[in-house]
Amino acid sequence: MVLVKNILATANLSISKDSTISDAIKFLNSSTEEAVVIVDEYTYEPICIFTERDLIKIIKNKIDLDTPVINISKKNIITINHNRTIEYALSVLIDNGIRRVVAVDDDNKFLGIVSQKHIITHLEEESFTTNLLVSNIISQKSELVTLNIKQSINDAISSMADNDISSVVILDEFNNAVDIFTEKKVIDITNQNISLDTSLKDVCSFDLISVNSDDSLKDVVEMMSLNDNSIVIVLDKEKKPLSVLTTRDIAYNIKGNYNKFLENRLKGVKNTLNYIGELIIEVCNDNNAQIIQWINEASINRFSSHIIDKPVKTLLGDDIWNEVYSYIKENGQCTKKKIQIEEYFYEMLCSYHIIGKKETILLILRDITDYENRVNCEVQKRQEQEKELKLLQNVINQQSSIIIVTDGSKIYMVNKTFLDFYDVKDKEEFENKYLCICHTFVSHPAFFYLEDKSKNWIEEIGKLQEKDRVVSIINLKTVEPKAFSIQVNQLLPNSNRYVVTLTDITDIKLESQQHYYHATHDVLTKIYNRAFFLDKLNDEITYSSRYKAPFSFVIFDIDHFKRFNDTYGHLKGDEVLINVADVVQKNIRKTDVFARWGGEEFVILLPNTTIEKAEILAQNLRSLIEDIKLDGIGTITASFGISEYTHLDEEKTLIQRADEALYKAKKEGRNKVVSYTK
Repeated sequence: MVLVKNILATANLSISKDSTISDAIKFLNSSTEEAVVIVDEYTYEPICIFTERDLIKIIKNKIDLDTPVINISKKNIITINHNRTIEYALSVLIDNGIRRVVAVDDDNKFLGIVSQKHIITHLEEESFTTNLLVSNIISQKSELVTLNIKQSINDAISSMADNDISSVVILDEFNNAVDIFTEKKVIDITNQNISLDTSLKDVCSFDLISVNSDDSLKDVVEMMSLNDNSIVIVLDKEKKPLSVLTTRDIAYNIKGNYNKFLENRLKGVKNTLNYIGELIIEVCNDNNAQIIQWINEASINRFSSHIIDKPVKTLLGDDIWNEVYSYIKENGQCTKKKIQIEEYFYEMLCSYHIIGKKETILLILRDITDYENRVNCEVQKRQEQEKELKLLQNVINQQSSIIIVTDGSKIYMVNKTFLDFYDVKDKEEFENKYLCICHTFVSHPAFFYLEDKSKNWIEEIGKLQEKDRVVSIINLKTVEPKAFSIQVNQLLPNSNRYVVTLTDITDIKLESQQHYYHATHDVLTKIYNRAFFLDKLNDEITYSSRYKAPFSFVIFDIDHFKRFNDTYGHLKGDEVLINVADVVQKNIRKTDVFARWGGEEFVILLPNTTIEKAEILAQNLRSLIEDIKLDGIGTITASFGISEYTHLDEEKTLIQRADEALYKAKKEGRNKVVSYTK
């Protein structure tokens, strides 16, 4: 058995898709073939084919040779695997009306070209048993196209393009054939930049190969093979040109006698079919009954040989066979028909043939039982999942918390509480109103809020500590802000979907805020208390020691405060404290920490502030306190002590220095600002 890979041509046959027509012509000139294949330079898969016939049209239409060859090679390329037989290749060529076919490997990578001239020289003797003569072939051909030797190359190219032929015969002044002007000749002329106005006489080779009309076709094939020629001229008895004979003409006539050749090979083919995995069944018509005539080894192993000589209906069932038989008689074939025989599932391919008067049907059954079982298993699993999903939906609908399944962008499931809260009938209506649930979060310092909407809010909130995973959302029904704690759990391992639970903690949050406020603020003045201040002071010491940032500590108390209490009573004393705290709070920065230290003493933490700047601030506050006017009370003054943090400081030493400065301010007459300096 001769395979395509045994005879294919491989040298100088491929170019990349960015090549020009000129590049293609150079390849054609150096090749023994009449075509070049354009391939993808990365995958090496064939894209299209450029032939000598294309060049004829290019020259006639005066197309620029620098044009990319892929722009004009629009032919649908036909490929075959290199392991195919040459008999199969011949059928492909003839059935598709082409002169050559592209051979590829199992990965569809280009290997070479197989043409009719390669095939007919390798076909077995049976192909020529009819002893055809040359006259039997040329009697079916159209009239010979000739030109006078004095005409130009341009005349020849135009004649070939207009008649869509591969050659013209050149005659001398006595009408004798002197040469055949072929597409190959055009390649040579183009490469040599010969003017198209040149006379044919100047480019003729005068090495004409001729045969007689009564020569044996087999002898002609041998001669063409010996001379590596794909075209000869046929002369009549007077040695005048009668026709041209090409390998394509010979191939078409071999096809006409091919059935007998196939019959001679059928037994060998069937032996080959015994070694493939698919189940193959040959069905023949006998007295209007479709009988199983032959099966391969795979079919014997599955069904046993007892099905031979039995109606095919007994195997496939009446309904299936009647449907398939009716279809293939009308269409010639049937592909990928799914059937079941006993516990097995098959994908069936059928082809219908009439050989002579004999009706033959070939069935190929591909076992897809494992696949079908997997599909059925998946269907069953999906049905079970749908039941579980329905049960899950019922369960989450009973929850008072908002529950959603999301990937951080798209929402896949919601519960009834979600729909009620957002006042929508389903998740689709919600998604039409909002791109994402995170778009409903209220921007507030005390709650999580996604500033950059291009980020995944699930991933961002997951970076926070669990206690900080709290959002605020407006209840559209009551137009009240609600606080929700968020719990995120992965739906499945390695899944990008999450079950998100939003629990309403509005009341808890308010209560917690109240507790926090009372724990950190002074009840009378509503400013921070000593405990909160000391926490902030320790944080600032840690930060400053790490980043070498300056900060200052200010302590002040109200001068002669005991006199206010003794003279005006404790209520007036409280009023003084409240007013002093209010004035200071309004005249410091948001980053500054102001607290009641105890009694009539107050402290201020000034981040990123040197002692010089702290003194300026303290002087301003001293003046503002002095300007406070309260009914029935005289002038209010305060004394200030300031210290600046050094890298040797701890909480105690920093406070102690400021306290010493305050003591000095009081000793020097009060209503003063004193900074501690060494």
